[in-house]
Amino acid sequence: RHFESMGMRCLLITLSIFCSFQLKAQDSTSTFVSAGAHFGYIIPHAPAMSYLIRGHSYGGYVRLMKQVSGAENWHSYYGLPTHGAEFYYSETGNPTQLGKQLALSYIISLGLNKKESYPQHYHHSLNLGLGMGYATKKWDFEENRQAIALGSRLNAALTLHYEVHTSKGIYFGFRLTHLSNG
Repeated sequence: RHFESMGMRCLLITLSIFCSFQLKAQDSTSTFVSAGAHFGYIIPHAPAMSYLIRGHSYGGYVRLMKQVSGAENWHSYYGLPTHGAEFYYSETGNPTQLGKQLALSYIISLGLNKKESYPQHYHHSLNLGLGMGYATKKWDFEENRQAIALGSRLNAALTLHYEVHTSKGIYFGFRLTHLSNG
């Protein structure tokens, strides 16, 4: 009974920290496609959820991005950020109870280096995303009673992704993705 009420009130779907690696293809225009792979784990928001962690999660994303024009004052302050759409996919590490998760989000990538410090060997950026997420498994009284973290299939998707870009074109970082029906 305790797990049933917890499952219905649970706001957290997935909280994952991913180490991400990115490939980027860019032409002479300011629109480009990038893709990244990640590997990590789910962080339970309560000790009672620890049994749901069965293995590492992994997945990736594909982005269609465009660089801002530079017309606004904040554009140069954030190193001419990029923004666009991201499709996200993740295996949760527990296919029986948590399934897979997908999301379609608007994302903006803000440069964190100060303009006067360019050129640098490392460029730091913060990616912020908001969109819609989908979980292939959810809590169900008869079929998936133990998946107390998954209250619904359709969720809000929130992304916080810190990246470091090297001058050699290598990208790495840490990603936190949260799907929630709250």
